[in-house]
Formats: sequence, structure tokens, C-alpha cells
Amino acid sequence: MGRHQHLKKGFGTVRFLGEGRYCPYAVHPPKRGGVRPPAICYVAEWPVGVAVLTAWHAGKYYKGLERELEAMLRPEKYSLRKTAQDEKRRDHRAAADGQGACLQQPYGSGGEDGLRAFCMEMSAAAGAKHFGRTEGKTLSEVFRLYAEDKFGEAAARRCAESTRTSVMSSYRHLKPFWELRLDEIGVENWQRFLNRKGLPKERGGEGLARSTVGNLMGLIGQIYDFALARHFARENPADFLKMPRTREPEHHEAFTDEELRVLWRHREDPVVRMILIMCYSGFRVSAYVQPDFVLDREAWTFCGGLKTKAGKGRVVPVHSAIRGLVSACGGVYLCGCTPQQFRRRMVRTLQELGLRPLTPHSCRHTFSRLLEHYGARETDRKRLLGHSLKGDITNDVYGHRTTEELRAEIEKIRKP
Repeated sequence: MGRHQHLKKGFGTVRFLGEGRYCPYAVHPPKRGGVRPPAICYVAEWPVGVAVLTAWHAGKYYKGLERELEAMLRPEKYSLRKTAQDEKRRDHRAAADGQGACLQQPYGSGGEDGLRAFCMEMSAAAGAKHFGRTEGKTLSEVFRLYAEDKFGEAAARRCAESTRTSVMSSYRHLKPFWELRLDEIGVENWQRFLNRKGLPKERGGEGLARSTVGNLMGLIGQIYDFALARHFARENPADFLKMPRTREPEHHEAFTDEELRVLWRHREDPVVRMILIMCYSGFRVSAYVQPDFVLDREAWTFCGGLKTKAGKGRVVPVHSAIRGLVSACGGVYLCGCTPQQFRRRMVRTLQELGLRPLTPHSCRHTFSRLLEHYGARETDRKRLLGHSLKGDITNDVYGHRTTEELRAEIEKIRKP
């Protein structure tokens, strides 16, 4: 291998990998944050790698361009497969042959213009159809195609409604970029955006939780992966994004025994009634308004759940202490509100009672605390909460518990 002229900073790298390879040169785009990105392709000759980088910077690179360049540079050494597409491109080779000599000119001493002209002509002649229909798409245009591919009727697999809700919620955060073309948004733009989302409000940020910022990073990566496969973008900036510092995660607290006594004294209030039902049944707040959430009055059991396989459709016996409260609801839970509306009503009601403004999820924590405090079996506690027993073969595969056995465990909880 002879010595090749050094490429200018920020242009990229054509790296020699060693002898004995059919394509010994790896073509890498410029470093991002000091990290070398994955190779665009692997080529047989150094000048071809430089031409590929030039085409990549011009937004005209497509998969397979390097093979066409090699065939033009050394037609006697490299040959293309005789496909219908190659036959169409044969007419353009005569015009491109005159540009072939520029590949051997040293980059940076008059060769850059020749390389750029060569690659631009190659793209216009052989690859225009790859880019003409995709160039200049905005984030919103690509997202519409992405959402149709992921959630549409022709999607490869059906996604849960919760997944769709999460994706749409994350997409709304990306509104400042909706009308920008994908290739106009750089890594720095995305990183500043994420940093601001995670920064605490007292420091001028939005104070989003780590999980929410992580969902944003995931959606950005998925959109660009979708775009790359369809030539809507040249690279995926999500590969170089870093998780910013975020506020500390919110740890839900459980109601204390004293707080439960206060709630029991005000059980005639419909909001307090629902709080007590959740504290003694342990379902997530959204489960109570799902169409498949069922109360069996004969067996006195709840059947429902969501989010996980272990949580969906699980049977939880109704504790004897709350049967009257459940009957008073008349089959309408959360006071007829949405989970978000009930959360606000719950906070207001607790503040009026002089209690901590805990959330509906604190009721689930309370149920877990009560089961543990009154000595319920650990495996039954997981079953009642809808947690998976994976990894515990004995109880997951060979464990068999009846409703009455679960009722005995839940009845261990005493009314304060």
C-alpha cells in the first residue's frame, strides 16, 4: 500500500484495514464527539473511498455506488453484474470515463473539484431516481409515513394502544422541528433540545423525567432509522446523542395507617371511596376504566389489568372491607372521570383532608405495603399485583393457586 495524501479535517476517513481483503478500505464519515461512526461501505481502492465521501457530503451517495465507481476506475479489473439496471447505466459510462482520471489526483491539490464533479455527475446519471423522490422531506412528512408503517392497517404487527399513545406524546414534544428537513437538523440541535427538556425548571428547562427524555431519544432514532432505509436522510444523529441530566425520578409513597384511618372516616365522599377501593385491590388507575374490567358479584372478584402479560386479565378477590364501597359505585369507577381528571380531584380532596397530595399510583404502593405488612406470601403478592414470576420456574410453571387461596392471602389485611 502506498502513502495517500491526508484528507482535510472534517471530511471523513478512508482507513486501510490490512492486506488479504477483497475490499481493504473502510470509508467512515466525519467523527462526531470524538467517536468514529460506522463505515459507510468498504472499497477496494483508496480513490474510490474519497469519491464515496464526496458523494456522501453532497447527499448523493446510495448503496452500491462504490461498485460502480470501481468498475469505471478499473473496468478491466472490476465487473458489475449484468442486471437490467446496469444495462441502463452503461450508456452513462462513456460520459463518466472522462472523469475517471480525477480519481487519481491527490485530494486537496486541485483534485477536490474533480472528485465532486465526478460524483455529482455519477449521481445525476445513475442515481437520480434514488434521490429525486426523497430529497427535502420534513420531519412531519417522514413521521406520517413512519406512523402509517408502524400503526396502519398494513403494519407488520399490531402495536398496543399504549404504545401508540406514548409515541404520539413524544412526537408532540418534537414540534419545534416539525417543518424542518431531516438533514437540516444536526446532532447539536437535537442535543441542545434534549438538554433543555431534561434541565430542571428552576434552571430554565422543562424538568422532564428521565423516562420521558429516553422516549424522545428512542423516537428520534426510530424516525431516522425509518428515513435511512428509504433514503430520506444520510445519517442517524441519534447514534451520537447522549442522555442529558434529568431531575431525580419520582418515587411514589404509600399511605400510612394513620392516613388510612382518616380516609375510612370520610368514606362517604365518592373520591375517598375510590381511593380506598384502589388501596385494597391494587390495580393501576387506568385499569378501572378499561372495557374488560369486570366485577363478579357472586364470586366477589375483580378481573382486569393492563400493561404486562402477567398483569392483564388477572383475578383479584375483593376484600370484605370494601365490598360495600364497591357496591356504592354502581359499576362506575373513578367517579366517572378520566384517570387524569381523577388524579386532580384526588389531590384536591387529600389536601382538603389535611393529607399528603399523593397520586393514584400511591394506592397501588399502599396495597403492596399492606400485603407485605400482614404477612402475605411473596409469590401471591406478585400474583395479586400482576408482576411476572419469570425466573422462578417452581412458582411460574408449577405454582397453582385458586381464587380462594388468593382470597385467604388478601383477607390477612386488616382494616385500621
